[in-house]
Amino acid sequence: MIPFFEVPDIPVGPFQVHAFGILAAAAMGAGYFWFSRRVRQLGFNGSHVAGMVFWMLAAGFAGAIVLKFLYVPGLVQMLPTAPANIVLLGGGIASFGGLFAGLAGGCLYLHAAGLGNITILRYLDALAFVFPRAWFLGRLGCALSHDHPGVRTDSWLGVQYPGGTRYDLGLIEALFTLLFIGALEAIGRRHWPPGFYLGLFLSVYGGFRFALDFLHENALRYFGWTVDQYASTAAVAAGLALLATCVGRSGQTPTRTM
Repeated sequence: MIPFFEVPDIPVGPFQVHAFGILAAAAMGAGYFWFSRRVRQLGFNGSHVAGMVFWMLAAGFAGAIVLKFLYVPGLVQMLPTAPANIVLLGGGIASFGGLFAGLAGGCLYLHAAGLGNITILRYLDALAFVFPRAWFLGRLGCALSHDHPGVRTDSWLGVQYPGGTRYDLGLIEALFTLLFIGALEAIGRRHWPPGFYLGLFLSVYGGFRFALDFLHENALRYFGWTVDQYASTAAVAAGLALLATCVGRSGQTPTRTM
């Protein structure tokens, strides 16, 4: 079993900097660098990267907050007491809300910039190829903060939380993301039709999150399913539809690139 440990905050002047904050900032900075480099490697116009990332972050943060209202039904009643602390009141933000809204924000920006659908898909593919690297840093921050405790377990993957050993869902997702990064590197030397990497990410990540949701404890349900299960199913459906469309239209076997 994995011992429970806490990373001490780092004092910076009058502020206390958390490990999660450091890794979240690193994820955004490194993610921007990796995305920009990937776009240039593919020969696209890098001038759209900054605008796309800005609108993805803005829309993603808003979506992550809005979806949180489904996880915490009483959040609306809590807002008048401390409207500026909505993230703290809700116990964080909803990652699926950030993912879906962020993708929508990026697509709308590229469409407004006058890019065609195929080019937009290629930009999203470039993003989907490098996004798991940034996501790993973010989830590593979750693992260090231990802010996603799961059900009790005696598994070797269990973390010895105070009060009993539990799964650390942030740690499990970080490990899964690391494996997915390795898989992407293995297939990244082949040429795939536009939309492939986005479809692959949505379908694989959605399936993983659906399975991971069974390790949540006392998750709120609507008509028998949790919010994560609905969101995971939507991600899988969108990913599989995109894969079927892009591979079917290509009619070609992927070829190796240099």
